[in-house]
Amino acid sequence: MAENEQAPENEETVPATPSAGKKMVPILLVVLGGLIFGGASGFFMVGPAVARKVTGAVVAAKTDAKEAPAAKNAEADAPSADSKIFLLDNMVLNPAGSSGQRFLLVSIALRLKDAETEAELKARDAEVRDALLRVLGGKHVEELSDISQRDRIKEELRTALDAVVKPGAVKGLYFPQFVIQ
Repeated sequence: MAENEQAPENEETVPATPSAGKKMVPILLVVLGGLIFGGASGFFMVGPAVARKVTGAVVAAKTDAKEAPAAKNAEADAPSADSKIFLLDNMVLNPAGSSGQRFLLVSIALRLKDAETEAELKARDAEVRDALLRVLGGKHVEELSDISQRDRIKEELRTALDAVVKPGAVKGLYFPQFVIQ
């Protein structure tokens, strides 16, 4: 064939088709948009609603309840009309002997004797948290995960709090959140 001759017209020329990657772009954009929307709605709407519900449950613990005569320390743990709840939220620590491989996430609700104690706890927040973390940080994972040990741990925490604020100012101690990983 000569240089100027063209290819015969009967050969089919294949037009360029969009690649499979270009077809996937709209699908990926829709999926990505859905994930972003879902994450944002969970973070800004569902999360705060759940937090209010959980916090409301802790505050509801201060409502009056009937005393159980057979309960240990029932008189000391029974809420009174003037008692306040003070929440120490989301404290994270590594239990003893875990080498940083395990952690405890705990929230502690304190039922207080009066408003003066609440003001003192707010003013000495760092000292209070340190005292509580020192006690919990000295416990091994086995102790923390044993439900039968919880009352003993609560008593140790109350004793540590009595060293920071006046003894007897904390009337009750609750664990609304206690997660070991």
